Parts: sequence; structure tokens; C-alpha cells
Amino acid sequence: MKASVCQVNKTQAVILWGSYLSYVLFIPAFFGCAVSHFKSKQYEHCLGRVEVANKTDLNLLASHHHWLIRTFIFVSVLVMAGMGTLFYGVGYLITIVALVWWFVRVFQGIWFLALGKAMPGWKQG
Repeated sequence: MKASVCQVNKTQAVILWGSYLSYVLFIPAFFGCAVSHFKSKQYEHCLGRVEVANKTDLNLLASHHHWLIRTFIFVSVLVMAGMGTLFYGVGYLITIVALVWWFVRVFQGIWFLALGKAMPGWKQG
């Protein structure tokens, strides 16, 4: 792994903000999830190295990428369940709850990122 990947710079922050933007726009969220998955694997590799000096910054970035991945997966499952039960009427409620929960999680992530905080529930590397 290149050493530059393990050094936090503005490009990595821009990538994270871009991932959040893709989630807000909802349509390209799959691409934001793919980018988050790729970046989180890089950060996990970096956090496993002893000589990394900026573990706090890497933890911050990794926590947000994991947050976005979990948001995408859980909402995808909920929307599929909602679409599968539309015929019974309960699917509308499930889909609406999933979409509201999507935006709550995305805007909570944006808020925490703006404050420079790691996401709750993140294991420190």
C-alpha cells in the first residue's frame, strides 16, 4: 500500500464529502457506497500499521465511510422489504420509514463530519 494513502490530506476529505453528496442526491448513492467501501479497506490497512502517526484522522475518515456503507446496506434491505410488501399495504410504511431513516443518517453524518467527530459506534483502530 502506498504511503500517501495512509497520510490524511485534503483529497481524502473531498472524497468523503463527495460520497455524502452522492447519498444526498440518492440516485448515485451506489457509487458513493462503492467509493466508501474502497476507501474503508484502505484505511483499515493503514490503521493496522504501527508506524502511522495520524490514527485519529484516519479513524475519523474510516468511521464515516463505514457509516455510509451501513446506511446504504440497511436502507437497501428495508426498501426491498417495503417494495415486496406493497401489495399488503404495509410496504408503503416500511419504504417511507426507510427513506426518512436514510436522510436522518446522512445528515447526521454530515453534521458529525462538519464538527470533525467520528461516528458513534465506531471501533477505534
